[in-house]
Amino acid sequence: NVTASLQSIGGDFQLGNSSFEAVTNTPAAVPGWSNNSGGLGAGVTRRQWADSTLPGSTRAWRWELDSVPTSGYLEGISTSGVKLMKVESGKAHTVSAYVRGTAGVRVFLQFAWRDAANATIGYSGTPAAAQYRAAADWGRISWTGTAPAAAVTCVVYIRVYGANVPDQWVEWDNVQVQVGTVATGYAPSLDEIASATAANASAASTLTGKVTALEGTTIAQGQAITTVSAGLAQANRSGNNMIVDGSFEGRVAGTTLAAWAVIAPGGRTGTNAL
Repeated sequence: NVTASLQSIGGDFQLGNSSFEAVTNTPAAVPGWSNNSGGLGAGVTRRQWADSTLPGSTRAWRWELDSVPTSGYLEGISTSGVKLMKVESGKAHTVSAYVRGTAGVRVFLQFAWRDAANATIGYSGTPAAAQYRAAADWGRISWTGTAPAAAVTCVVYIRVYGANVPDQWVEWDNVQVQVGTVATGYAPSLDEIASATAANASAASTLTGKVTALEGTTIAQGQAITTVSAGLAQANRSGNNMIVDGSFEGRVAGTTLAAWAVIAPGGRTGTNAL
């Protein structure tokens, strides 16, 4: 049934700053996301940026963990800071993400469903019995959960568990939430596209202003070039002569240079003579 199949394919994209491209001063404070952790013990963690090799993406969110127990975890939680993630009650929703990291470490996806009062009314996440494991190369993982009848919004968790080893790492990119049971190919949300378009328009407007200022500078430069051209014309008349203005063409006839020297018309090779 084609109609039934179409209804199961991912619909509008619901998550803001899904590829972590929004400008921020630190990867520890990413717009649209909050940080959380648990059971770290004496382990040490860091959040960094990394260059992304995925098409259309420039950076990934990288987390580093040193000696974090296997029961400990580091996670990011979506917020409404960039986009409020609305859901359709009673319908399936699919979260997907690209992830890579230390081979074999456990990664986790989860929905937290919220009602009209913004109270959490349930969770739906990848089960411990069917764990997702990271690999050194990018791979896409996904999870589908059904929004409860009272659900109005939700937040998404992306999590990595410790491996109790030094130099553990994981990178996340292109996290996507859609209504339906099938995740389509990643694309930024309409809100993200609109924001990027507005930013580009602002940059173009600034560039136009700079070009206008440059045009003013170019006029002055043109005047300077005219002066240089006049100087070159005078130099050309000198030929190989090392004496500057040896034919006295640089002054008008009648100019007095001294009590005994006056520029006069009727030169032999030019218009003037001394």
